[in-house]
Amino acid sequence: MSKKETKNITTEQIEEKEYSILNLGPTHPATHGIFQNVLKMDGEIIHEATPTVGYIHRAFEKLAERRPYNQITPITDRLNYCSSPINNMGWEMTVEKLLGIQTPKRVDYMRIIIMELARIADHLVCNSVIGVDTGAMTGFLYIFQWREKIYDIYESICGARSTTNIGRIGGFEREWSEKTWGLINDFVK
Repeated sequence: MSKKETKNITTEQIEEKEYSILNLGPTHPATHGIFQNVLKMDGEIIHEATPTVGYIHRAFEKLAERRPYNQITPITDRLNYCSSPINNMGWEMTVEKLLGIQTPKRVDYMRIIIMELARIADHLVCNSVIGVDTGAMTGFLYIFQWREKIYDIYESICGARSTTNIGRIGGFEREWSEKTWGLINDFVK
C-alpha cells in the first residue's frame, strides 16, 4: 500500500474564484430603505456580507432642539408610520414626567386604548406585508380591512388616519365622541 503524498500548494497556484456582487439596498424591495448590504456571492451562496446601517436618518433630534415641547409631537408621527400614536404618547409622557405633570386616570386609560390599537395596527401591517412578499395578496387585503377599522377610530378622534398627532401634553385635545366609543366597542367585539 502506498502512502498518500501531500502537496504543498502555494497561493499563486490557487485559482481565484469570480464572485458576483449583489448590492442589496438601500432601495432593494427586501430592505425597504432601511440599510444597504453588499453581498459577495457564488451562485446562491453568500460568502461575505458588508452591511451599512443608517439610510433613514431624519434628523429628528436636530429638528426637536429648538422647538417648544408641544411642536415636537407631530414630528414623532414620522418615526414609525404604522404606529404613530405610540410615538406621540411616548413623547408626551416623557415631557409630562420631565415637567412633573400628573395626568388623570381617565387620560391614562385612553392612552392605553390608543397605544394598544396602534400596536395591533402595526402588527397587522407587518404581517400583511410579509404575506405580500411571499405572494399572498389576498391575506394582505383581508388584514388591511382590520387596520382600516383602527384608522376609522383615529379619524373620529383627531381627523387624521395615518400621522395622527393624536394626543397632547397632559391629555387629549378634546373629549372622545360617542361615535369613537362605538367604533372601539365594535372593533373589540
